[in-house]
Amino acid sequence: MHHTQQILSTLNRPVAVFGYGVSGRAIGRLLKHVGVRAEFYDKTVHNGVSNHFEDFHATRHELVIYSPGFPQDHPWLSKARKAGLICLGELDFASIFWKGRIVAITGTNGKTSLTKFMTEALRMHGVDAFAVGNIGMPLCQLIPDLNSNQAIAVCEVSSFQSERMEHFAPDHVLWTNMADDHLDRHDTMANYFEAKQRLVECQKSGGLYIGNSVAEVAKSLGKTLPDHTKIIRCQDEDSQAIIPQDSVFAQHPQQENYLLARAFWKEMDLPEDTLRKAASQFSLPKHRLQRVDEWDGISFWNDSKATNFSATLAALKRFGRKVHWIGGGCCKGGNMRQFAKELLPYLEGAYLIGETADQLQDYLTGDSNSFVNTYAGLQNALLAAYMRASKPAVVLFSPGFASFGQFRNYEERGNTFEHAVAELRQQSQLITA
Repeated sequence: MHHTQQILSTLNRPVAVFGYGVSGRAIGRLLKHVGVRAEFYDKTVHNGVSNHFEDFHATRHELVIYSPGFPQDHPWLSKARKAGLICLGELDFASIFWKGRIVAITGTNGKTSLTKFMTEALRMHGVDAFAVGNIGMPLCQLIPDLNSNQAIAVCEVSSFQSERMEHFAPDHVLWTNMADDHLDRHDTMANYFEAKQRLVECQKSGGLYIGNSVAEVAKSLGKTLPDHTKIIRCQDEDSQAIIPQDSVFAQHPQQENYLLARAFWKEMDLPEDTLRKAASQFSLPKHRLQRVDEWDGISFWNDSKATNFSATLAALKRFGRKVHWIGGGCCKGGNMRQFAKELLPYLEGAYLIGETADQLQDYLTGDSNSFVNTYAGLQNALLAAYMRASKPAVVLFSPGFASFGQFRNYEERGNTFEHAVAELRQQSQLITA
């Protein structure tokens, strides 16, 4: 581990910034604020940005700050470390300068929604709270203008950000859940868990609140959590009575998020009425199990944010009936055969897209007589689901896989689905007119 003073002593030379996306530019802005020159490196060609990093570049720097998208085995990071450069992630570097408190939120699913909700609830209570991290705004972005001892950074932290943390020291950690995800990067569930657990190891003396699945995975892997850990079990009858029924948290899988927020809220001795009011007014970010439209007894649901198996299974359980499921995409690892087996009880039909379509079709048709087919694109899959649906019916787009190869990100994928539903509605009206 590098001491803060050691990091600061490197700032008399230009700092190498790996990545020129949102995080990279925010890093550059912070460096400029503290009077340090940034030199950018990115594979994509930009004006004034180098698209390669060689040995002679390494001699110009003592410090590298990298964006979350850079895997730890990236050749540039390997070259920089071999040359003796200190390499820090964006969150690590920003936390050296941040004066306020940090509430870190991590987990396989639900962390963006919980980050947004916690931020809104704290603001309702009159706290200067800011949603940062994996949610879209880098922590670096806050520091030039909004750095304050009274502020709270509610920071969504991915495993990519936490796996090599050194300086980021949250006051509180909320760990929503744990399931197979990102195994293409972490290889094993143990490695994935350890990447998340690094956040706990860096934590100050504040509270640690975890969902029940985190405790179960920790036990199965033989991992130890601190004695002060608070485990949230949303299956308890008492827990169900606590959740505001006029809010999005009344429905699975959001119940656990409210209970985690409430555990933190109570420990901070904040008024529960404010939290309940914030819950009643809260709406989920887009592309998270939202009804897009309904006509002729068929409802269409967009859950494009479901990029892993557990998120899709949680969505399927919501309806209490079999659904016409549109899924597939880019594989991130995990047991696809087991996923297919767990899907079957919820399927009226499966309409598969993306690189995983053929393999999923083999697994699903091998174990069931349900309708299963592959399609060249999302629009074709949607049309097929609509044509086969016997009213009343649910058509659910909950991919279970990453969007890469077909779309830039889950937002574009979700928007594509919503536009396709709108076009389908127009076409159906023309046919029935």
